[in-house]
Amino acid sequence: MSTSASEAGEAPKIRGKASILVVEEQFVSEFLRSALTHQGYNVLCASPGAARAMLRREPEKIQVLVTNVPLEFAAFPDVPVLYLSACPDPAQTELFARALMLAKPFQPRLLFESVAQLLP
Repeated sequence: MSTSASEAGEAPKIRGKASILVVEEQFVSEFLRSALTHQGYNVLCASPGAARAMLRREPEKIQVLVTNVPLEFAAFPDVPVLYLSACPDPAQTELFARALMLAKPFQPRLLFESVAQLLP
């Protein structure tokens, strides 16, 4: 199921410390790590290869994958994905059971709402 992130409401309150895996360009990864850590999330940044290895070893440790390359993770259709792109293509998330798309640039509030929607 692919949908766009909601544009209404305020940043959700976090329940517990969820682990977010970020696979993005360095500048974007650093922004995401800072913003999501400030919200109380445990954020791990990795290259696509390292992220795939992590998901193979311990998929239960990652609650949400945030990436600009979702098809790199097609082997993990049960991992909730937040797809970030300047021009999001819905076909990129069709293989995933739970996915949202967020167009760059975006407001941090939309990032927080999207992650909260994807958490179990």
